[in-house]
Amino acid sequence: MARLRWGAAWWCACAALIWSGVSQAKPRLSDWTFSPVVGVMQPSLKSINEGIFQAPYSGQAQLTTDFKQDLSGRFEYAVDTFMFRNPLPPVPLGPEAGIEFRRSLNAKTDFLIGISSWEMSSKSKITVIFPMQGDANNVAIYDRRGKLRITQYYLGVRRFVGEKTRMFNAYFDLNLRQLFDIQYQDENVFSFQTGQPAGFKRIDIITARSTGVSMVQLGAGVEVRLMERITVALEGDYAVGFTRPFLRNVTERQDFNAGDLITGRGTPIQGGTANDAYYVPADGKGYSEARLDLDGWRAAVKFNVEF
Repeated sequence: MARLRWGAAWWCACAALIWSGVSQAKPRLSDWTFSPVVGVMQPSLKSINEGIFQAPYSGQAQLTTDFKQDLSGRFEYAVDTFMFRNPLPPVPLGPEAGIEFRRSLNAKTDFLIGISSWEMSSKSKITVIFPMQGDANNVAIYDRRGKLRITQYYLGVRRFVGEKTRMFNAYFDLNLRQLFDIQYQDENVFSFQTGQPAGFKRIDIITARSTGVSMVQLGAGVEVRLMERITVALEGDYAVGFTRPFLRNVTERQDFNAGDLITGRGTPIQGGTANDAYYVPADGKGYSEARLDLDGWRAAVKFNVEF
């Protein structure tokens, strides 16, 4: 009986030691973390929403149905000036998607690097009277769409509040972002309903770009551990740029031809000196610099896989 009591006491002591060791053990600290990222961004973009999106499409057309004979017996054709105001609705935010890698430096600090792409677009449709092919009264449906796409990479440091092996973790981020591909595109499509060009379209696509834009971003987030090596995080950030870059290198693809008798066109965005881009204000007078104001908020969900 005494031997049984001593055996039971020995097994209890061993169990207590094992439990004590397990309870004090910490989850493994992973070296790398891979994170798919989805979210939204809200840059200021005042020059896009309140500037380029409001810019009109204008031009001059020669009218062969309206002419007069001068004193020398020569015919003079009238020139009609047109301006179509088809403003695009402002867009406050757009979707973002990307990937991120983190390297653990210690129990509270990670180095991170990532890449993501963000896009927004807006469109509008109106009916216009388009003087073309010598006739002043062609009816056309004017479809317009503006798109802005930004691709960026970033690197920085994440600092956890407490050790990141806990079930719930809060953290702060400090990142340097480089926007290496910024592209704006303005699509203008005229679908003719009446007159000689009825059933045909004229398409005018203007593209401008920018690159090499640097920003500093501060953020905070919280993550929840779902499994031993899987967490999900909700994060908010604010980015500030060092400059307001020009859109540049304007290119145009259009299919107007000589038979359309269009003598000049003023598109919503145009090239200027030193390859810089300009847009026409809503009143159609003068030009304004097509600069980008990219400061703004970002919210993202990250699915973290540790390995």
